[in-house]
Amino acid sequence: MIGIAKFLDTCSLHIARLVSFLLPVMILTVGLVVVLRYFFSSSSIMLQESVTYLHAFIFTMGIPYALKVDEHVRVDIFYSRFSQKKRDAVNLVGHLIFLLPLSLSILIFSWQYTLNSWRILEGSAEASGLPLIFILKSLIPLMATLLFLQGLSEISKCIGSLKTLSRKNAEGSLQKNAEGSLQKNAEGSLQKNAEGSLQKNAEGSND
Repeated sequence: MIGIAKFLDTCSLHIARLVSFLLPVMILTVGLVVVLRYFFSSSSIMLQESVTYLHAFIFTMGIPYALKVDEHVRVDIFYSRFSQKKRDAVNLVGHLIFLLPLSLSILIFSWQYTLNSWRILEGSAEASGLPLIFILKSLIPLMATLLFLQGLSEISKCIGSLKTLSRKNAEGSLQKNAEGSLQKNAEGSLQKNAEGSLQKNAEGSND
């Protein structure tokens, strides 16, 4: 189970690293669009649409990694004050009740939408635009699938962490009980020895 979680985490990491190289490309493309428009009074629909494509790739493929490194947006009111065990429990419930059903819903509802786009090889509505709308729409079910798999990885890690914490708490309780028993036995032995010594001393004094 942990091995599968590590594999899924590695996949999310490599995908995020790949799409991260698109960020400087997107920045340069935006800069080029601005320069062409304001300095040369020229524009390119293809360049403008390529910014949308690049942004879509970066955003959708980066979501699973954001979940992996716990950098997704959360409404944090009590979470930061919780112990690790409570945090794991909150994350586990959240992934099971919200994340997995949401990812599955996106995948189901976007599937036919994407297939229809592939059937006609949908392109841009602009004559000089990119003829790759079907690729763009494919990012939706792909993102949902990757997010679902990363959610499974997070659930696995939460369960593993809760088991580890429970084991440590059980071991701590056993250790405390053992130390308490040893301390009581030691105190009992000392008390008996002290009473025995006092009794012998008293008997010696009487003789």
